[in-house]
Amino acid sequence: MRFFLLGFILLFYFITRSQNLVPNPSFEYNINCTNIYIENSLGWCAINNGVGAGYYQGCQSNQLFMTPYQYLDACFTSYQVPRTGVAYIDIGTYVLSATQESSVPQVKLIDTLKAGKIYCVTYYVSVWNNAKYTIVKLGALLTQTPFPCFVAGGPTVAIAGNYTPQVVTTPGVAIGDTLNWTEVSGSFTAVGNEAYLAIGNFFTHAQHYIQNTYPTNCNGLVDYYVDDVSVEEVQIAKAKNDTLIMQGDSAIIGLNSSEAALFNWQPTAGLSCANCPNPKASPTITTT
Repeated sequence: MRFFLLGFILLFYFITRSQNLVPNPSFEYNINCTNIYIENSLGWCAINNGVGAGYYQGCQSNQLFMTPYQYLDACFTSYQVPRTGVAYIDIGTYVLSATQESSVPQVKLIDTLKAGKIYCVTYYVSVWNNAKYTIVKLGALLTQTPFPCFVAGGPTVAIAGNYTPQVVTTPGVAIGDTLNWTEVSGSFTAVGNEAYLAIGNFFTHAQHYIQNTYPTNCNGLVDYYVDDVSVEEVQIAKAKNDTLIMQGDSAIIGLNSSEAALFNWQPTAGLSCANCPNPKASPTITTT
């Protein structure tokens, strides 16, 4: 039998990510079933800018902080299934109030970031059903030292307008989906030794557009559920060594562990998929 050898060049470019440096990323681990604030979620707190962040869980006895359904009255009722697990938190801004601060959750990372390395920050949000407004900017701020955690009556720190987050949502696009979870993500190069992550709204009212998305709702809230937070180092992609695939056979040509990535394999002929981490190559002729 005569075999033909074809130079099969695979070009690929993508972001692939490794260990999640955020502890308790889905807020599943808690102290008890009664505390309604984010401090009940192990490792997390709200920055003390005068606004606490809510903690929602399946075992909560307070009807306004249960998952998936919350109820206080006609103006404060909502429903959202957690993206994973049975818990999530919220970040909220009372748009019509005098304050321009929002709740800003904060967590200490499992390890400090390395100078010059690229990291990807991701979290998922969904609008509270009875929120009247949505905003065009949510962000993620990485710092070397922590902000003070929320303590009622304690010293406060002004966040809005005073810090520039490394990751910000798409300019001019308000996040307004109440049904699905919307991904907030972006990459940045670390200065080095960043050890704390804060997420939320870092801007004053004047610095971004506040959209009256649901004008019939009866409260003045911008309120977002948050779930599945991650900070991961962007790593070099792997394509395995050169492999001889005999006619009629197939082989996996990728060697990547991350599903949370963007892939593009070329050429696509004979591949089981062009945008997955580890495609199966099944060439019609013997191929390297």
